[in-house]
Amino acid sequence: MKKVPPPLQVVMFFGMAIVLGTWQPFVWWRFVGAVISFASAFYGLYLLWLQKRQRGSSGPRGTDYGDDS
Repeated sequence: MKKVPPPLQVVMFFGMAIVLGTWQPFVWWRFVGAVISFASAFYGLYLLWLQKRQRGSSGPRGTDYGDDS
């Protein structure tokens, strides 16, 4: 999984959740598995969003005029 890009990993979790949730016959443990897969995918989206946000805010900043050192 290390060579797979993170966005593709998130898409794979969504795909697993859909396949697991719609596979016949539907039983309670498939529902639980689908919920866990969806939760993992949304957590992955959150981590990607957080990483993108941190990368955008770590750019060059202006001069700090209050520092005389």
